[in-house]
Amino acid sequence: MTGADMRTTLILADDHPLMLDALERLFAAPAYAILATCRSGAAAMPLIEDMVPRVSLLDVNMPGFSGLDVLKTVARKRLHTRVILLTGSITGALFSDAMKYGCWALLLKDGSPEDLRATVDAVAASEHWSPARLRPPSRPQPPSNDFEADLEADALTAKEYEVARLASRGLPNKAIAQEMDVSEGTVKIHLNRIFRKTRLRNRTELAISLHHVR
Repeated sequence: MTGADMRTTLILADDHPLMLDALERLFAAPAYAILATCRSGAAAMPLIEDMVPRVSLLDVNMPGFSGLDVLKTVARKRLHTRVILLTGSITGALFSDAMKYGCWALLLKDGSPEDLRATVDAVAASEHWSPARLRPPSRPQPPSNDFEADLEADALTAKEYEVARLASRGLPNKAIAQEMDVSEGTVKIHLNRIFRKTRLRNRTELAISLHHVR
């Protein structure tokens, strides 16, 4: 097999020219082969059907025929492409539909380019996306007095994961504090760490992500 044969083939679709250009530049590397770029789902769909790229990277909110519409069509026609959806925000309804129709990854647009490329690589290697930073720790972690060092860790500590779990159930800080027998101030510190480590922005996104890894 040649090096070209081992490249991850891609079709990129986004109705915003700047975003599409950024994606094209991000994947202009020897490991990837961009088969086509499109400004709409309607333009992307026949190309996906004809070229069957390894990964189809699509904006959710394209006018007319959306990225979600493309995903549904791919599922209905059983096309052998792995769809990754990009969105400005993740709602419960979007998350549910994406999982129902076999989306391989659902990502926020404000994530880092490195994370996006890593996700494409993982999906191309047949790994479904999951927010690893939200997985419960495999073993208890010793307490640390180094706040900044904790922020650099990939995984949540056991206490942070428990706060995340309770917050995702809709409990306010006071109730979480009572449940864990800590102060509200401690809960706020844990939540700040959780959001900084996971790059999630609010409790809704936290609940969606935790639901995905259960």
